[in-house]
Amino acid sequence: MKFQSKSTNPIFIVGAPRSGTTLLTSFVASHKNIYSGAETQFFNKIGLGSAELKRALKEDEWPDKAIALMQKKLTLSGQSVLELYGKSTQDLHDFLSERSPSVGAMLESIVSQKGNGNSERRWLEKTPNHLQYVSEILNYFPDAKVILIHRDLRDSASSIPKLPWASNSILENAALISSWFEKVDEYKDIDRVLFVSYEMLVRDCDNELKKVFDFIHERFDSRVINRESADDITTNNEPWKEDIRGSITTSNIGKWKTSLSQELITQLEAVCGKILQKLGYELTTSNKFEPLQLKKLRGQKLNGIDCFIEQLTSNKKTITYSESESILILAERNFVLKALLCAIKSKVIERKKVYFIGLKTFPLNFFGKYI
Repeated sequence: MKFQSKSTNPIFIVGAPRSGTTLLTSFVASHKNIYSGAETQFFNKIGLGSAELKRALKEDEWPDKAIALMQKKLTLSGQSVLELYGKSTQDLHDFLSERSPSVGAMLESIVSQKGNGNSERRWLEKTPNHLQYVSEILNYFPDAKVILIHRDLRDSASSIPKLPWASNSILENAALISSWFEKVDEYKDIDRVLFVSYEMLVRDCDNELKKVFDFIHERFDSRVINRESADDITTNNEPWKEDIRGSITTSNIGKWKTSLSQELITQLEAVCGKILQKLGYELTTSNKFEPLQLKKLRGQKLNGIDCFIEQLTSNKKTITYSESESILILAERNFVLKALLCAIKSKVIERKKVYFIGLKTFPLNFFGKYI
């Protein structure tokens, strides 16, 4: 007889890239009662609401379709997530065949440890962009605790270009991660969600960790500071995490103040100012700008968008990834046709205002305005 999946009070750590998620995970996962592996990217890649996932959850297709879907979708820096966790097809089948079809059971089949020797240890899953799926996590795992770590988005956005998959545009990175925090107000009053400040974590590590362990109902053990289990949460294809056991320093706090131009700071605060204030960070400017929804054309990296900050500022415009009545398209060489098609769709079908920056070319003038 099948039974419903019931995890042992799992823990999720979420946040923006370069906000301290790996650092915090290295502390918590070093506790004797907790274990963690690499990021699963599960909710980000499994296709919640998709027809493919719905088929995988049908009783007569379970668990074979679910396993095939996970094998197909779940990768981390070019590596199979299932292989990173040492899970074979047979391992997954043995686990899932005893459980009713559910999204929660699928994730648990990956992160649960083999055998019974460590069955009482709690598993911790850390994927930063699961910040966008906190509601789903709380729904699929009623006993779960979610720790949301945040850092000054101006520092995070400045640091993200170090990641190989990220844009070199600080402005675009700020817009992207700001969109992840759109629902942050909804989580502040949920007792199963704890907000942790990266700045406080590195300034007063012991006391902040005591709050964390009190939240997850585990006794604080000062030995977690040594991060003995840190190696388990990184992979060979993530060299930007290789300094996981490096010394804890406050030197990275507020680096944006000296590393960024005032023009860029003004635009960053226009992009993510509301989020910064909600998270308790002070702004340096009070400028008000009209947000334009940034449309990323297929294959476009948007690396050159930072070059147009002065034009955006002088026209009182800024970018956002949130839904807006006005859109912004970066017109670049080799992307003119795609820009034209995007503009036609946005203006004619979606009835939105269209703005362009970048390469000025004749046909685009008919469908939007350059700024």
